[in-house]
Amino acid sequence: MILTNDGCVHGWGYNMFGQLGCGPDNDLRNGDIFRVNFNPNHEINSIYCYDYCSFAITSEGQVFSWGRNDGYNLGHNSSDNIWEPQLIANMTVVSEMNALKRWYEVLRSLGSGAFGEVLTISGNVCKKCKN
Repeated sequence: MILTNDGCVHGWGYNMFGQLGCGPDNDLRNGDIFRVNFNPNHEINSIYCYDYCSFAITSEGQVFSWGRNDGYNLGHNSSDNIWEPQLIANMTVVSEMNALKRWYEVLRSLGSGAFGEVLTISGNVCKKCKN
């Protein structure tokens, strides 16, 4: 994944879990490049790629995520893979990648659970998420 000077996000390569943001039927290992679609009202300031998922932060501090989501690790109330960028609802404004990376690592280790509940590794609800 790359972010160009004009705020466009492009991806290529392996897309088994949707980490490129180009839908479920595209595998770009043949060298093709895909432009990730965002609403024109969102100016993308930075991107972060992690294993099989990707994130983008807008100039307003909103965060989009997509890719492998089997542990609710992308901040959505679903464990399905996210095939195109999806806004993480009710998330505190993020202004830098380090903050996003720390947030993602916490979600990845705990799972975000459904409806804002954070789960322990064993699956027990330990607290409510207040973003």
